[in-house]
Amino acid sequence: VDGNVYRVLSRYFGIDTPIDSKEGIQQFNILADSLLYKKQPGAYNQAIMDFGATICKPSAPLCNTCPMQHQCKALESNRVNLLPVKLKILNKKNRHFVFYVFEFEKKYWIQQRTSKDIWNGLFQFYLFEQDAAVKSKANAMMSYLNEQLGIGDAAIDKNSLEMYDGYEQKLTHQNIHASFVKIRLKSLPKMLEKHNWVSLNSLKKRPFPKIINDFLAKDFIQRDAFNSDGNFQPHYSPSITHYPK
Repeated sequence: VDGNVYRVLSRYFGIDTPIDSKEGIQQFNILADSLLYKKQPGAYNQAIMDFGATICKPSAPLCNTCPMQHQCKALESNRVNLLPVKLKILNKKNRHFVFYVFEFEKKYWIQQRTSKDIWNGLFQFYLFEQDAAVKSKANAMMSYLNEQLGIGDAAIDKNSLEMYDGYEQKLTHQNIHASFVKIRLKSLPKMLEKHNWVSLNSLKKRPFPKIINDFLAKDFIQRDAFNSDGNFQPHYSPSITHYPK
């Protein structure tokens, strides 16, 4: 089975069995064979590989324009950027995470990790994993949000767009490097409507990975986080980038 096919099937059916495990190879082979269009197998295989290469891409897939979005289990459960899963390797590797901290009407979008990866059972903000450390630019972030989640310029309070970087966590076989992008939404995108939005007080009670707790303690939840009229006051630090209005 081609790598693009693994990715499409894993996301569409919401399968978190590692694709490079014995169980996963067998499971995906059986699934791919059951879906094969027997009259034109070559055309079918090429079509799904092209779909994986152009729409259901490894990074920044075009979920907002995907014709399969309404049936996609990964999109429904906000696991697009977590699938497919691969077995952990023994050599220590670097992973680069960008967490989007969405705020809408004083509530924040969070998700519990359930896939067979690190931090299973803990909560996180919306995650985009990059192949390498890339300094995010406002235009690139806006393009990503529009392509994957359908969040256009009109839905974002651009005065709230801030990025905090330089966070790290060392695990046994992985080094995690993380950035956090704070975004206040003026309207709720359809793809995030049915998911978990919690108040700040509720947010404080959820179990998060250490790297997110570090962000919450340093750059998010401060003693002076709210002013007298209850509005959020961002905490400024050397690690923050304020994008032009």
